[in-house]
Amino acid sequence: MYDAAIAGAAPGPVTAAALRDFQARPGQRLWLYALGKAAHPMAVAAAATLQRSLHTIAGGVIVSPEPMTSPYATVVALQGDHPLPGRHSFTAAQRIADTAAGMRSDDVAIVLLSGGVTSLIAAPLRGMAEADLGQLFELLLGSGLDIRKMNAVRKHFTRWGAGRMALRRRELWRAGPGGSAWEGAPGRIGGRHRLGRDVAAAGDGVERALE
Repeated sequence: MYDAAIAGAAPGPVTAAALRDFQARPGQRLWLYALGKAAHPMAVAAAATLQRSLHTIAGGVIVSPEPMTSPYATVVALQGDHPLPGRHSFTAAQRIADTAAGMRSDDVAIVLLSGGVTSLIAAPLRGMAEADLGQLFELLLGSGLDIRKMNAVRKHFTRWGAGRMALRRRELWRAGPGGSAWEGAPGRIGGRHRLGRDVAAAGDGVERALE
């Protein structure tokens, strides 16, 4: 039973099954984004399944915690940083932006997500320093918050958080809806030392302050 449960949750077969009946119009360009700890097996399964269906992948990005080889020539494989964002994460976030900029309005983006994405493709919104974003992640990891509450905070400060990747696909990306979340966040979150005290005493109040 244990082995069956593990096999049933394996990212490769699950991804292949999900894409088996995928359809696109003739000539429609497909883009593949696989992000997270399971990014590589998901991307391998997706590329193989799409190729068997005679689909061509125009481009895409894979971001995983370790260096990996891309399963498809037009898809770039990158390493991100986890659990704390760093230069690899910042580079990956920019590569996603550059790749998405080459998409047309009638293209299809297949986005495969697994755990660890928040850190692996983390980059600060305009107006926030990279070092400050790293400090925020470090403080949250030591705060005792569960992952749901940590992500409720982090999404307000990361470039691709809070659905902004989907907004970018719809060509509405402008460093976050309405401008920079770092510049516009509530006052109790705005300063480095204040941030440290608030996160250290975090709980439901931190989440409510950022909504």
